[in-house]
Amino acid sequence: MSGLTAAAQTATIEDIRVQLFYEYSGTLSDDLTKRKDLVLRNTMIGEGGAKEPANSFLVSVVVKGQSEAFDKDAALTVTVAMNDRRKSKVADKAFTGILFGPEGKVVKAMLVYDRVCAPLTVTAKLKSGSTKSFNLPFKCGE
Repeated sequence: MSGLTAAAQTATIEDIRVQLFYEYSGTLSDDLTKRKDLVLRNTMIGEGGAKEPANSFLVSVVVKGQSEAFDKDAALTVTVAMNDRRKSKVADKAFTGILFGPEGKVVKAMLVYDRVCAPLTVTAKLKSGSTKSFNLPFKCGE
């Protein structure tokens, strides 16, 4: 490994993926960020585009950098916040020191529990300034 630091390379966020965690089968849904008509109503009971009940979801962030390098200065923050006026944070995870694979990529993940009844925004941000966001239109009701 080359041991490059952030000064010698610039990591970027390539993609954000979001998948529902299905509670009956223990499997994951397809990537919600790729759906054309995203409906997330009453996912906790298996409705609104969910194939079965889902109270949690997996956020995966694809980061691109130098092939087979460890960037000790790289820092990624993933935040899930309410998509309203207050933007209250409901979950966050920080990753520091990133080891990139042979393809120059790494995927960092976090599981978000019990937050499927209100609209949310997932934001991934690198210390270098690269940022991506995705809105999840969760909703519950009759």
